[in-house]
Amino acid sequence: MEELLRRTVQMAPDCVGPAVEKLAQALQPGGILLLENLRFHPEEEANDPAFAKQLASLAMFLCRMLLAQVHRAHASTAGVAALLPSAPPGFLLAKEIYFLSKALENPERPFIAILGGAKVSDKIAVIDSLLEKVNGLVIGGAMAYTFMKAQGVGSATPEWSRTKLTWPKVRSRRPKKTHPAFLPLDHVVVERVTRRRRLRSHRTGPSRMGRSASISARTRSNRLLRS
Repeated sequence: MEELLRRTVQMAPDCVGPAVEKLAQALQPGGILLLENLRFHPEEEANDPAFAKQLASLAMFLCRMLLAQVHRAHASTAGVAALLPSAPPGFLLAKEIYFLSKALENPERPFIAILGGAKVSDKIAVIDSLLEKVNGLVIGGAMAYTFMKAQGVGSATPEWSRTKLTWPKVRSRRPKKTHPAFLPLDHVVVERVTRRRRLRSHRTGPSRMGRSASISARTRSNRLLRS
């Protein structure tokens, strides 16, 4: 960070507490204080009000930096946002908002959405919105297995029990103008994270974990993007 900013960056021993407060109070104009990882404290993800108040006491404004972070209901985001006035978004967040807004409001066609990651429950609203806009939907990553469970493939997971959006709903609510929504045909599976091989099957077996779509599944997605 010092190399990129070309100025001294102080590293705090923690993110809250008397020592951190003292360092924050001693900052001069243009000074930078880097806090320790907030997730070392369980109060962060629990959005604990007292923890959020401690964080807010270190600053005068809140500047949000990343789209992948601002949507979380954590103490450093939702909690602090209720206590501090908001500054304009960081450059990267502003850039992300600009391109996402452009893509959603006036997209080039065909408009294909590719979704991945592990969680479905925190993407339900996004999926609902995209179904009315896209010409095609490609679902990969670990979240594909939640939708596959809706087809009767695989075993139940904690994520499956939390989500209310199922694969049949995606198919039934898909506008007629769209292309089919795609799930992986086969998968990269592992018994351990360091070992993996490809099976041309939905079923990975009791001792194996699906990790991602295979080469053939990705090839089919590429064909959709070129259509």
